[in-house]
Amino acid sequence: MNCAAIIFHYFVGCCLVFTSATFPFQISLNLKNETQGEGIQYTNEWLTNWLGEGTNITTKNAKQLFYENEYQSTDEAKMTTVEIIASRGYPVEIHEIITEDGYILELHRIPYGKGQIPNPQIKKPVVFLQHGFLNTDNVWLLTPSNQALAYILADTGLYDVWLGNARGNTYSRKHVSLDPSQEAYWNFSFDEMGNYDIPAVISYILAKTGRSTMSYVGHSMGCAMFFVCMSLRPELNAKIDIMIGLAPASSVAKSMTGLHLQAPFVNQLVILFRILGVRAYEPVDSPRNNFRKTFCGPNLFLRYSLCQNPIFATGNDEYRDIDVNLLPVIDGHNPAGTSVRTAAHFLQNFKAGQTFQRYDFGPLENELRYGQSTPPAYDLSKVTCPVFLFWGENDKVVAPGDVAWLASKLGNLKASIRIEDPSWNHSKKFEKNETQAKAIKIRNWRFKWLERGDSFSNELQLDKSKDRSLQEAKMTTVEIISGRGYPVEIHEVITEDGYILELHRIPRGKNEVPNPDIKKPVVFLQHGFLNTDNVWLITPNNQSLAYILADTGKYDVWLGNARGNTYSRKHVNLDPAQEAYWNFSFDEMGNYDIPAVIDYILTKTGRNTMSYVGHSMGCAMFFVCMSLRPELNTKIDLMIGLAPASSVANSRTSLRFQAPFVNQLMFIYQILRIRVYEPVDSPQQNLRKAFCGPNVFLRNSFCQNPTVAITGDDYRGMDVNLLPVYDGHNPAGSSLNTAAQFAQNFNAGLTFQRFDFGKTKNEERYGQSTPPAYDLSKVTCPVVLFWGQNDKVVAPADVAWLASKLGNLKASNQVEDPLWNHVNHLFSPDAKRLVYDKFLPLLPSP
Repeated sequence: MNCAAIIFHYFVGCCLVFTSATFPFQISLNLKNETQGEGIQYTNEWLTNWLGEGTNITTKNAKQLFYENEYQSTDEAKMTTVEIIASRGYPVEIHEIITEDGYILELHRIPYGKGQIPNPQIKKPVVFLQHGFLNTDNVWLLTPSNQALAYILADTGLYDVWLGNARGNTYSRKHVSLDPSQEAYWNFSFDEMGNYDIPAVISYILAKTGRSTMSYVGHSMGCAMFFVCMSLRPELNAKIDIMIGLAPASSVAKSMTGLHLQAPFVNQLVILFRILGVRAYEPVDSPRNNFRKTFCGPNLFLRYSLCQNPIFATGNDEYRDIDVNLLPVIDGHNPAGTSVRTAAHFLQNFKAGQTFQRYDFGPLENELRYGQSTPPAYDLSKVTCPVFLFWGENDKVVAPGDVAWLASKLGNLKASIRIEDPSWNHSKKFEKNETQAKAIKIRNWRFKWLERGDSFSNELQLDKSKDRSLQEAKMTTVEIISGRGYPVEIHEVITEDGYILELHRIPRGKNEVPNPDIKKPVVFLQHGFLNTDNVWLITPNNQSLAYILADTGKYDVWLGNARGNTYSRKHVNLDPAQEAYWNFSFDEMGNYDIPAVIDYILTKTGRNTMSYVGHSMGCAMFFVCMSLRPELNTKIDLMIGLAPASSVANSRTSLRFQAPFVNQLMFIYQILRIRVYEPVDSPQQNLRKAFCGPNVFLRNSFCQNPTVAITGDDYRGMDVNLLPVYDGHNPAGSSLNTAAQFAQNFNAGLTFQRFDFGKTKNEERYGQSTPPAYDLSKVTCPVVLFWGQNDKVVAPADVAWLASKLGNLKASNQVEDPLWNHVNHLFSPDAKRLVYDKFLPLLPSP
């Protein structure tokens, strides 16, 4: 899996709850009747069938199916945070911090991952996680280790992970002079948490680690605390690399929870609680919570109805999408308590309307504290560190309107990202297969824009006027072409070995009057590894090769799709769900697909010859075809090779790290029955796209597209507005054998050889124990190559080797831009000027 596949679960899975519903983890009551991902989860119907009709499905029953498979236990319901971390096999430290006003906070630290060897000489970047209202830091820890953010970060080996606990919760209920039994102890709200706790935490962690800056991830009230801190102590902005806000609480004017019922009576309620001597709000060990847990026990029906956890009840959310096996563990730790004043502070803000203001002590005390009779608003423009927000359209607690207001006020907002699922609420997780969530590494260069100032940030902002790209992200190739005003046809080709390929045809230009009597010259475009034919179509019409060719009025343009990608995933008798379907590499693509395509197109158009334009693997397929079926050379007028793949001996991508282990990796994949490589609809790709949305900074850092990450290229020279539509279609999938054949060729050195099946099968297939090289001298049609000096995939030395082997090379052209890379041939605004205009005159005239 590419590196861009690693913080998604966290951000998508953590964007959960705020008021009293603050759980950054997955909940799944109504999944399909199947196992989901590494964690094993089951539907109620499945449990009933398995346990027998009439069986009362309890957590005790269900945990045998889930926790034992995850090496977890409901024993964690009775463990402390430190015990939970240690029981999972991670190192853990306890740190106590004294705030300026005397509160003693307990932080927990996971300095490195499970099984890793500590290196005191390395000062890792710090990532600090701050929970929300009524929680403790265990909300980052209770899900399986491969889904919980704290463990995910630690296991990367890149980060020093610290977990915060707000004053008044289970772990931070101490003071240098006050006792929690005293009323004075509870005289705080999230104002004090932001004004005293967060500054103390930042100062302590940076002093302890020797770092000068840290990253902050907050959930719900954890965000409110941060905004309070930075607005009241703006000098601390310089100590924050990046702030990630999940369901970010500030204004709650549009909240659709119980706030709107309680807020009008907030002053009366505070007075009543004061008279009754009640200052702590919903501690985990309160008589009410103890009775609730004792009465309901492990019974899921009661826990889901009569005994609903206050953190869900207050937030007006439900248990939908939470794994029910987690409920006893959640109940064991939450709610974790806070002050009545903290709850009142949120009620006051709801009552005040669209604002984010300090605690209201009443006119007289406000005058003494603030110098005015009403509480002042926090100046959010003073939050000048980089901020990213994530929110859900259906969030009843932190409503979209409140997030939009917050976004408009922050001093350095980098992105406000709406989760694409319109039903996304405060505790909703993906349904369907997206629950196979992966997490993504926070890449060290995620702060690249800091080095370049605001210019980089501005450079990576989507041009909102170009919303066509966002629409095209969800269109098929045919819809994209038609939407641009061009005629389009769909054709299916059946190969000799039964694969059904879908071709797309643009027979003429936009607004061109068809003339059936004219048989235009054919130009066929073949994409590269993990792509579909839309790579020729998603740039502006005057930059996309397919439209440029069609608009000349001279050419009949055909677009190919390699077997196994989104459009060519059919067979006359095999199903893609069958392992046998995926028994192919680019050898079969060249030996069967290209011959079938050539014969079909020439028959359909009545032409005798055609021109072929390939990119990367699209060239490899062509060279395979012409070397194994040399008789087809006469049917090709001209072959144009863009970043032409053959030998990859000098590749500077991650291929060089994976290739030495190709046989071992293939053996493992075979055992796991994994045969498809990076399909566009895989759970990790869906999560990556949902998490990043249209935000270009994230797509260029956390969520880099696998096809770009694998090639080692960056987005330089690519219109950033194309990233969402590119991600909507790519990677489009292929077989593992295809990836393996490239790895085998890397291992083999400066050659271009057939798939290596191992000595025995090689003897059966090729009559020799090693795979033979393709005879490139048999490629006798005219060939013109274009390559970039900065291409890390198809290196200049490999192109030079290829050029020396081809049977009829007409030209090998280095693109004049010294920084030209692998994907610039397709997406650079300069591709027409530097590449296409060079070979268009070489194509045959009508």
